[in-house]
Amino acid sequence: MTEQTRYFVKVKPDEAILAVVGRASYLNCQCVSDFFSSALSSEKVLRLKIDLQACTGMDSTFLGMLAGAALKMRKRPGGETVLMNVSGRNMELVKNLGLDIIVKIQNSSEKMDESAQSVENAAASTGQILSAHKDLIEANPKNLEKFEDVIKYLSREAKDSAGENI
Repeated sequence: MTEQTRYFVKVKPDEAILAVVGRASYLNCQCVSDFFSSALSSEKVLRLKIDLQACTGMDSTFLGMLAGAALKMRKRPGGETVLMNVSGRNMELVKNLGLDIIVKIQNSSEKMDESAQSVENAAASTGQILSAHKDLIEANPKNLEKFEDVIKYLSREAKDSAGENI
């Protein structure tokens, strides 16, 4: 039986919170991109919190979406992105990609309350996946070596799906 990933979100006047339950991947994180875009559209949001306590794994697309949101949040005076309850393999991934430099990492007993909404998940589009990987490189130029081939492939896919030939 495959694990069903769920995302829970809540927006307060000055912060937006995302909780991940299950494995966050390109197969289910379109809603994450949408949530980050929506949350960042309000200039009042100065804190983006991502609770990973129940997250069983993350792929580079999810991490790239997180990096892109964190980079945008850093440009706001007083803005910050906080990864909460990161442990084990997830912490290794965050550090390996250099994201620990652009986010604050903390343990928290704060729980998502009943007013949080569960959001529908769907596979990310080629454009979202491409953008996520470019954000990983912007966050840490050392990631270019890791994702250069992925970006080349996705760029070709995006051009082909737009009806252009290389």
